[in-house]
Amino acid sequence: VVVEAQYLDDVLAKTTESWFVQDTQGNVWAMGEEETAPQPTSETLDAWQAGVDGAVPGIAMFAFPAVGSTFRGGSGPGVEDELAAVAATGETISVAGGTFPGCVEIHETKLDGTGDVERAWYAPGVGLVLQIDADGTRTELLSLAGR
Repeated sequence: VVVEAQYLDDVLAKTTESWFVQDTQGNVWAMGEEETAPQPTSETLDAWQAGVDGAVPGIAMFAFPAVGSTFRGGSGPGVEDELAAVAATGETISVAGGTFPGCVEIHETKLDGTGDVERAWYAPGVGLVLQIDADGTRTELLSLAGR
């Protein structure tokens, strides 16, 4: 389980809980997510779970990512349709939560007709450390629980 908290002007705007599983080959699969807000919001909050209402899991990260490899995340009702591609491997990324060598850079292209591209960097043994949305919104790891 990965929990992301989004703050706007130092106020908690929403929390996303995402569920992942690793198969015997080492690939990581996205199994679902649920967004919650501490107060009523006009924003549509995402929620989906593999096996519910036709939603199916999708690859979140290959065990051995290679530049140019592409994959699809989960699909079904409530799942944002995207095509992901490995853009780079072996990168070192520094964020508030630390410096992480060996990161994999993923570009996720939205298949909703906008063609928006989100860039994300994943660190071995950690997961998502930096994400930059198409509109320039930056999300970064602030700390690691238990470390």
